[in-house]
Amino acid sequence: MLFLWMPHFSSWKKKEFVAKMRIWADSNSVLYLGHVAKNLGRMITESERELGTVRPLKKLVRGVYIDSNIYKSAIAMNIEYSLKTLGKIEESNSIKAILNIALETWLKKL
Repeated sequence: MLFLWMPHFSSWKKKEFVAKMRIWADSNSVLYLGHVAKNLGRMITESERELGTVRPLKKLVRGVYIDSNIYKSAIAMNIEYSLKTLGKIEESNSIKAILNIALETWLKKL
C-alpha cells in the first residue's frame, strides 16, 4: 500500500487541494488513485467492487456525475481520469511520473 500527498480536485467545491491519496499500482504503473480522509481509508477500486473481493460500503449508494461518468464517493478513480481532473493529461501513469507530480506539488509550497 502506498500513500502520497498529492493534488486532488474536489468536484463539488470546484477547486484543487493537497490530499492524502492511496495509490494502487502494478510493478511499473499506477492504476488508481483514491482520496483517503483518515487512517488507511476504506476506498476500493471499481474492479474490487465488481469482483466482490471487497465488501462495498454504504457510501457507494451516493454518486457524483463528472463529465458524464459517475464516481461514487468510496471508489477510487482510474489514473487517466485523475490526471485529466488535474490538467495533467500529458503525464504518463508510471510510478515515476506520479511521484514527480507529488514532488512538484510540495516544491510549489516551499
